[in-house]
Amino acid sequence: MEHDQDGRGEAEFLLPEIDYSPVSGNWRSLPSGLMYRLSELSVLSYEAVVCVDNVFVEDTPYGGAGEYSLHKNAAMLGVKALRLSRELRMLCGLPLHGLSDTLSPTRLVLLKARGKTLQKEYEMVKKSKKTEQEIEDFIKGTS
Repeated sequence: MEHDQDGRGEAEFLLPEIDYSPVSGNWRSLPSGLMYRLSELSVLSYEAVVCVDNVFVEDTPYGGAGEYSLHKNAAMLGVKALRLSRELRMLCGLPLHGLSDTLSPTRLVLLKARGKTLQKEYEMVKKSKKTEQEIEDFIKGTS
């Protein structure tokens, strides 16, 4: 991570472009819901990059929100891609992955990262709700 003259963080990251051109076969044979979710990946990838860039612009030098957003969005996209690949493999009758029928190590890591993100977001919302309640109680007490 590099910082500019204002102290704002700038991470260099590259999301691979999603390209379906080398895939042969009739895409229309896929279920419509799966086809929609597959085509949605490139849009979600672009939105994640925009979101991460915006957070890095607004982040303070020691805030860490940019890195948090980068990890959050990468984990979300990774879990979604793994879920879709698993669904495609099941549909085509291919083995789920080379090791076993259980969760792959990659998926476990991504699910753990996503779980930590959700836990942090839950704690922030919970803290925010508590603060709102304290403010309301204070206002009621002074009225």
